[in-house]
Amino acid sequence: MASLTRTLLVVCPEGPALRVFTCVAGLRGWSVGREDMVSLPAGEVQSGAQPLPEAIAAALRPVVLRWGVPPGTEVAVVLPPAAGGIVSIRDRSGRGRARVDTAWLDAELAGRIPFALKDIEYETRTSASGSERLIQVTWMPRTLAIEFRAAFARLGLTLGELVFRAQLYALHGHGGGRRTEMLIEPWAGWTCFHLLAGRRVIRTSIAQTPATRALADRLRLELLSLENHAAPSALVLSGAKEQREVEAEIRRAAPGIAFERCSTSVSELFVRFWRAGESGIWPVPENPPPLAMARRLAFAMAGCGAVIAAALAWDASAISDEAAALQAREARLRPQYRALRTKEQQIAAATATADALARIETAPVETQAALMAVFNALPRTAWVTRFSFEGNTATVAGRGSDTQAVIAGLKRQPGVSRVDIEPATGSKGPDSAQAFRVVFHWTPAEPGRERAPAHAAGATGRR
Repeated sequence: MASLTRTLLVVCPEGPALRVFTCVAGLRGWSVGREDMVSLPAGEVQSGAQPLPEAIAAALRPVVLRWGVPPGTEVAVVLPPAAGGIVSIRDRSGRGRARVDTAWLDAELAGRIPFALKDIEYETRTSASGSERLIQVTWMPRTLAIEFRAAFARLGLTLGELVFRAQLYALHGHGGGRRTEMLIEPWAGWTCFHLLAGRRVIRTSIAQTPATRALADRLRLELLSLENHAAPSALVLSGAKEQREVEAEIRRAAPGIAFERCSTSVSELFVRFWRAGESGIWPVPENPPPLAMARRLAFAMAGCGAVIAAALAWDASAISDEAAALQAREARLRPQYRALRTKEQQIAAATATADALARIETAPVETQAALMAVFNALPRTAWVTRFSFEGNTATVAGRGSDTQAVIAGLKRQPGVSRVDIEPATGSKGPDSAQAFRVVFHWTPAEPGRERAPAHAAGATGRR
């Protein structure tokens, strides 16, 4: 009988150390399994705040071997706000829209983060507040997500969610999510400041605080920089151990604000976050298999079925909570189908183009010229999978959503004549891309005379 349990490996960098624990899902729900703290390699921490992915993988390797973590295990990463973060945006005109407009979102983020929307991995979450809509964007540079994926792949593991620490505290706020509070999270010479309200992250930041006096000074700056945000009604200090000196400095820095402590561990907060069906950033794979998302959805639906099937033998309320959590995660993952398919098409086009360009250097001059004419003629919706050149006759095979646009583009290229289309074999590609096969005659340029470029001849080339 197949196992009805699932294990998730979670890594959480905390300054020079790495917290590692497992979350185990059984018929009774999610729970914390094993937990350990290991040191990161000396000198491998970037700016002391955000460890490099390779450093995290190096510290994780002995834990994986010692615990016997099976290959293919999914890894979730809980990160401080050092690379990436969370941005809250107010949309006063789009409360009724079902989806966030990407062009509008790109413009809104332009002045808030140093990356374009196409260069980040992100997740949006919306909520209504009166006559406006609040949009919370969790983001990370795409290059960093790729580095995490590659580092874990070398250990035989799979990158899953990327979650920020502030998200864990926001979902289960110390004040029940009914007030605005600033959660202060110090560790190893660094401090995170999370402004939370209504179970959302308003803003989050990190600062180097080598001494408690530096922490107090930074807290004053954080409070002064709130500007349009409501002042917190409470300051909450996280940590299981009592920190009397830090508490005293915080009270002196903000004497008019209530002070509280939160001793819940990060591992317990993560389990609550996961059980509630929440998710962080799920990076779209660089080279996704066609059914990558389908497998995730299949697991979620199979998990729901397994939990419901065991309802007669286990506590009904616990099973109902677990089924609701799985269904919530399934609903959040389903819209990412479109992103996967678009990414798959882009990768296929880029790979085919790169392979063809790699062969240009060793090809004869006329072969290079004919191939460049093909690239100039291709529209954005087409790519080449095979190119051959023999006796001034070129054969081009590829895929695209508009074959006639490919033929028209080739006819406008200098040196191209007698363009014919031949029957092509092959099934539809992503987004209904059709296979095409085009043959044309190439006229070599006269010796000592350069051929006019495509754009000079009035041709429309690929931009």
